[in-house]
Formats: sequence, C-alpha cells, structure tokens
Amino acid sequence: MVRLLDRTLRCVAMLIALGALCARPVQADDAALNFSAFSTVTSGYFVVGWEFDVLNPVEVTGLGMFDYNGLSQDGHAVGIFDPGGSLVASATVFPSDPQTGYFRFTSLVSPVTLTPGNGYRIGGVTNDLFYAYGLTNPPTGFSVDPRLRYIQNRYINSLTLQNPLNVDPNVAYGWWGPNMLLRDPTGGDPVPEPAFLQLPVLAGLGGIAWWRRRQRA
Repeated sequence: MVRLLDRTLRCVAMLIALGALCARPVQADDAALNFSAFSTVTSGYFVVGWEFDVLNPVEVTGLGMFDYNGLSQDGHAVGIFDPGGSLVASATVFPSDPQTGYFRFTSLVSPVTLTPGNGYRIGGVTNDLFYAYGLTNPPTGFSVDPRLRYIQNRYINSLTLQNPLNVDPNVAYGWWGPNMLLRDPTGGDPVPEPAFLQLPVLAGLGGIAWWRRRQRA
C-alpha cells in the first residue's frame, strides 16, 4: 500500500509540473481608444469612423460600437480597411454584447494582425443611432493606444459597411463610432494563474503525506 501511495504521489507531482509548463499566458485586450465623457452626439444613416496609422504590430481581437442609449436590434456592422482599401476584419456588434465604457464589443472569430502602415480606416454602420464627436476639442479623457496614431475623422453616406472615404473638415475629433480591441501579437508577458487553483491538489498531497506518517508510526 505504501508503495502504491509513493507512486501516486510522484504521478501527482509530475502532473502539477506539466501543468505549469503547459499553462498558456493570459493577456488583457485593450480598447484602441477611450474617453470618460463627451459633449456632442448626433445621428444619421452613415458609416462613421476614423483614420489611423499603425506604429507597431497589433493583433485585433474584437470590434466595437459606441452605445449612447442602446444599439439597434439588427446590429451594427464594423470593419477595418487597410491602406489599400481592402476589408481586413469585420463583425456585427449587437446590443447584447458586453460593454466597456461607452462601447460594446464583439470578438473576432479569427484575430487579425495589423502591421505598421499609414492610412488604415475603421468604420461602423450607425443605423440612424447616435455617435459622438468633437468639433474643436477631444472628449474628456480621450486617449489612443500608443501602438496607433489617430489621424482624422472618416465617414460615408451608406446603409451598409463601406470604406469611409470622406472627411469632414469641421470635425476635429470623431466620429465615435467604431472601436476595436487590441493585444500584442508576440504574446507579451504571461500573467500568473491564480495560486488558489492549486490549493486542492496541494491539500490532497498534504493529506497523503500525513496518512503515510501515521501508517509508519
């Protein structure tokens, strides 16, 4: 019996070691842009968005849409167009999707990596619902992920997702509109798994060791 327990103990220890080696890094996805408050909203049937440059490679894991007082039940198509005008990522955001700040996000089935380049555009179909903008000043707390550089607003009159080719010279900041979730494509630093997940196993090992000492006493 003691030999059987010895073998069991060694097997459990090996499983714990293998689990530590095979653990996958945990990464947080960051919104491409954020703000804490805004002063102006409007509505209409447009594809609104913004142009940006990619300074460092980023992996897009989700797309989002501004939610002022609810999204359309039909959803809002959101897409990213590369500098050549090709659609490289798209998804539909629904009112049931999880919300972070003023945006609701849906995950991409297959994340897309954006490489450094100038003239990317992101657009979202408004379905005549509200979107925010700033005429001369950015929204309060406005920030853009440091791997990107905001260039200017973009829009096009359309009921379906299209490359937003037009610029409104009277709007310095906007339209918000669409957003995206980003992560480091290299994987970044792993976040340790919570230690309490190993407690049941460690407790079991302690119990076996105690039982063995009692049997030998």
